[in-house]
Amino acid sequence: MVKQNDPSGLPLSPKGDEKTWNDSMLDELADGICGRNAATLAIFLLESSKPLSMVCSQVLLACGPLASLIVDQGKWDAFARILEDRQTLERLIVKIEERERASSATN
Repeated sequence: MVKQNDPSGLPLSPKGDEKTWNDSMLDELADGICGRNAATLAIFLLESSKPLSMVCSQVLLACGPLASLIVDQGKWDAFARILEDRQTLERLIVKIEERERASSATN
C-alpha cells in the first residue's frame, strides 16, 4: 500500500501507524517550542487547555481556511488533530519537558 502525504509533508497515517506519525509531529512541535525558549508558556497553555482540547481542536479546524493565509494549512490541521486527543496532548507536554531538562542540563 502506498502512503499518501498530507499537506504538512507527513504521511497520512493508517490505523497502525498513528503513534509513529504523532511522534514525529510531536517531536517537530517540541523542538520548535524549545528552540524559541517558549517551553514554560507552552506547557502552561497546553495544561490549561486540556479540559477544552476537543473544542479548541474544532475551533482551529473552523479557522483553518483563514489561517492558511498565514501558516501552512497542513501543519495547522495536524496541530488541530493533536489537540483532539488528551493523551497526545500529554505526550507533547512530556516531550517539551524532556527537551527543556536536557537543554538546562547542558547549560
